[in-house]
Amino acid sequence: MTAVVNARLKPSRTRRGRTYDFQLDALPGTLTVNELPDGRPGEIFLKAAKQGSTLAGLCESLSITTSLALQYGTPVFDVVCRMINVCFEPSGLTGDPEVPVASSLSDYIARRLAVDYLSPGQLAQLGLLPPIETTVR
Repeated sequence: MTAVVNARLKPSRTRRGRTYDFQLDALPGTLTVNELPDGRPGEIFLKAAKQGSTLAGLCESLSITTSLALQYGTPVFDVVCRMINVCFEPSGLTGDPEVPVASSLSDYIARRLAVDYLSPGQLAQLGLLPPIETTVR
């Protein structure tokens, strides 16, 4: 059986991106998401600890792995599905109004990607839409 390998689509030399500051529990950090030419996310950079620490190394590894998955064509929905609700410390409030709580750094990345790149239908499928407010008359 022969494996089919997609071509890697790297972000262009100049690219559009967004950087988010967050504070997960007591750990401050930044998440940068840079886009491919077609507007899909193509690379992420997660910084959440002192350079040289174990946590900084894990953040870098998570960033590289997620970036490669996106560059080789893994749909954002699939990336989000695999990372959302993963639980480990630090967890808790994030300081990000669009992603107020996360159960881990992986969960924060997944929720941030979901909010920015998934359709309302996909968000509903993952249970990420806010509850609909109703008024009683």
